[in-house]
Amino acid sequence: MKILFIQLLLILNFKAVTSYPIPEKKPELLFYIQRSTNTNTVIYEANFNEKGWLDPKKPVNIYWLMYEEGKKTEDLSFFEKHYAFGVKTKPCENDSNTYWLRLVSQKQLPVKLVQTEPFKVSALIQKNDNTYLFDHIFITSDESGLWPEVESIELFMHSLDRSTTISEFIKLD
Repeated sequence: MKILFIQLLLILNFKAVTSYPIPEKKPELLFYIQRSTNTNTVIYEANFNEKGWLDPKKPVNIYWLMYEEGKKTEDLSFFEKHYAFGVKTKPCENDSNTYWLRLVSQKQLPVKLVQTEPFKVSALIQKNDNTYLFDHIFITSDESGLWPEVESIELFMHSLDRSTTISEFIKLD
């Protein structure tokens, strides 16, 4: 009886999100992450110095855009920064305007940040011998347990000329 009551509470409290807002396409926006649990979005932006070049000490700013709280912004928590949504960046050896970026939770997905002029950066992903502009990730997760469990990830990319949108669905075990 107790288990049935808990299941009923989960069903009644579950709120399916049917449409997601798209963050404003500003020059510094690199990509974003959205989740199945709500419309709040993790934003990844280029961190430019006063001359418009990526700051070598911290090339990326990451924060929450809390759509469900009037679009206010919030910093990532310690846990989110170190285990979920944070990044590790490393400059490319032969190009001071290019960085490798890896999400702490998705080390097998290298993103290349390429800056060609002040205030202009592209986030690129290599897939199947092709290079794409990285747009966003959608994560489907189950948060009914003690820790959220990621069930699937969908990557959204564009061709370099933006004529084609490509998505890749990854089911996790």
